Amino acid sequence: PLDYEEPYKPDTAEEHAAKKEKIRLAFEAREKERGLTKKNLNSIFELEESYWESYFEVLLERKESIDTKKDAPLTKGELESFFDIHLEPHYKTLRFGRYCLFYAKEFIDLGRVDDTGKRTNLQRLQRKLCPIGYDNKEMNFHHFTLHDAKTHGTSYGTTYIVLLSDKFHKKYSGLLHLTDTYYSSVPRKRVDRNLWGKARQTMCLKLSKTLNQSQG
Repeated sequence: PLDYEEPYKPDTAEEHAAKKEKIRLAFEAREKERGLTKKNLNSIFELEESYWESYFEVLLERKESIDTKKDAPLTKGELESFFDIHLEPHYKTLRFGRYCLFYAKEFIDLGRVDDTGKRTNLQRLQRKLCPIGYDNKEMNFHHFTLHDAKTHGTSYGTTYIVLLSDKFHKKYSGLLHLTDTYYSSVPRKRVDRNLWGKARQTMCLKLSKTLNQSQG
């Protein structure tokens, strides 16, 4: 086994809160400096990228430290801590069972009509179908830590699911799907798509009710 200089040590609640506030203020300062707002962005894709920018920065730093053998590979708990600090402030949360869905309303237009010309996103969700994103493709329910409660059981804790545009999911696939070189918690078993499919359908239905209520 390799001798790592600094093994991962979870933050205390106070440290976690302080880091979260620091990142929030840094995001606001960066957005102000670049003149980025939801109203004047060149594209909604830029907004989605801006939400993930600080997370990817810290992830790349950790990957570099792993490459140089200074740190041990990432763990599921560490990834979730990164999410809570860097990403959670930008997303709404919907919990049910062992799943926690993170979504941003600005990326889901309930009135958008799909290729059939008959179903809006709200109707798609009510029929347990994935919504259509701003890129006119089905949105992706991404397993943030690559774990799934239905496939891998509850011993891994809560399953983080993030609703992403297809365009974003494809462009940053390498950073979103870490290999066991960098991530020690990669499941040995792939997500069972039949089991996950049923959970995702329930998620779509619950999301439709939540978004419809918030819109009303």
